[in-house]
Amino acid sequence: MADAAGEENAVNEIAGMSVEDFPPATPQLCADGWPEPVRASDLCANPPPTPAVLIDGVLYRGGTMLISGPSKAHKTFTLIDAACAIADGRPWLGFMTKLAPVLMLNLELQDFATANRIEKICDAHGTKPPKELHVWNLRGHSVSIVELAARLPDKIKSIGAGLVVIDPHYKVNSASGGEENSNDSQGQLLCALEKHCSLNGSALALSHHFAKGDASQKNAIDRASGAGVFSRWGDVAATITPHEEPDAMTVEMALRNFAPVHPFAVRWQYPLWVRDDQLDPAKLKRGGAPKKHSADDAVKSLEGLMTSTEWQKASGVPDSSFRRRRDELLDAGRVERIGIHYRRK
Repeated sequence: MADAAGEENAVNEIAGMSVEDFPPATPQLCADGWPEPVRASDLCANPPPTPAVLIDGVLYRGGTMLISGPSKAHKTFTLIDAACAIADGRPWLGFMTKLAPVLMLNLELQDFATANRIEKICDAHGTKPPKELHVWNLRGHSVSIVELAARLPDKIKSIGAGLVVIDPHYKVNSASGGEENSNDSQGQLLCALEKHCSLNGSALALSHHFAKGDASQKNAIDRASGAGVFSRWGDVAATITPHEEPDAMTVEMALRNFAPVHPFAVRWQYPLWVRDDQLDPAKLKRGGAPKKHSADDAVKSLEGLMTSTEWQKASGVPDSSFRRRRDELLDAGRVERIGIHYRRK
């Protein structure tokens, strides 16, 4: 983490820049707004400039990112932490970032709660709320794609935003009359959001929720709720999935433009997810009903003479289930009782 003097210099440097210092990496457009086809030989001989990297090894400026997770995965905290990191040019979850202005559309939290979370996250990093994080508090407003189309491009240009964060996606979807399970509906909405950001040189990050059910039994990119287009849209499909360890999650990233990033685990240390490379990210929390233990499971653990307590402990069968299995085995004549002990027959 940069020292205080370095942080102040970085803030002063960006504060003195104009929008022109953050040029969008977009092609020249025709009068109708569409680019002309380009010969492959010309394209490769004079390739377009590579956009600035916002998150090292993860996200380019002009790219798209979907962060999805279940309820209580602290997705908003995660996005605020990412927004603050990029607006400060400091690391996020172990990834270096490139300092750039960020526009965050807060559609869910009350204004005071947003301020509180930003303050606590910055305190945890030993920094101050960044001047280049621009928070657009829109809770209570109908933020449809039509309203965004009229307002968002000008906001991006005036701020010179390198990243636009929309939290959460379902608010825009609902206000726009979208159907979450429709590929056509979501494809059109995501395409429109991407257009207004990428054509103005900004990356776009959205938060979304998991579908119901056991997330560990699905591929990471298929855990987001709703239409399949969610798994295909983002240049970065980041998922936050419960780990078998309490207060821990596994982060997985499917990347379109960068080399693969290995899954990693994080622990919740309020108000942040903190990377923990000692945890095995493959150990996801399993859902579903508890395992049903049969009488055969119980009898296999009965060795010699054992008290009921010793037998139950050796079997690993929960106490209430163990008593039923024990009585079944007695009734079937597979086990006999001798005083306070039991043994196989």
